[in-house]
Amino acid sequence: MTRIEELRSLLEKLDAAKGPDRQIDAALMALLYVRGRRNLGTQENSGPGGRWVPVEDDVWIDPATDKWVSTGALDFTRSLDAAIRFVERAIPQAEWEVKSKTSYRDFGLAFVRLNDLTRVGGECETPTLSLLAAALGVMIRQDGRS
Repeated sequence: MTRIEELRSLLEKLDAAKGPDRQIDAALMALLYVRGRRNLGTQENSGPGGRWVPVEDDVWIDPATDKWVSTGALDFTRSLDAAIRFVERAIPQAEWEVKSKTSYRDFGLAFVRLNDLTRVGGECETPTLSLLAAALGVMIRQDGRS
């Protein structure tokens, strides 16, 4: 599956989501970070003579710094703050706007603007999902131009 196909598939899942989704969180996390084993800063007593050894775990790693970020996917679909962090990390130069549900609109609405030619809207069940959908739309446009 190409990156654009992966982004489109993820966008379809966001459009269908009714709320927070850990599988979508993990897929979004994989767009920004890689998995690997790292020492978490703890040790365990395992070895002959009671020798202490570092504990390693499977974690998300920032490829830019090679440091571990988290043991689990961040709550991008649950938290608007986390969704904003996703947008700022995935598209650093983008501007974004989020609108909440209202009495006349029963869905969230968000826009991500990269430049005068690239502004994408997202309409999903929640404002958080809408912001993520708009960000993926911009990423699809960016990758389509490369």
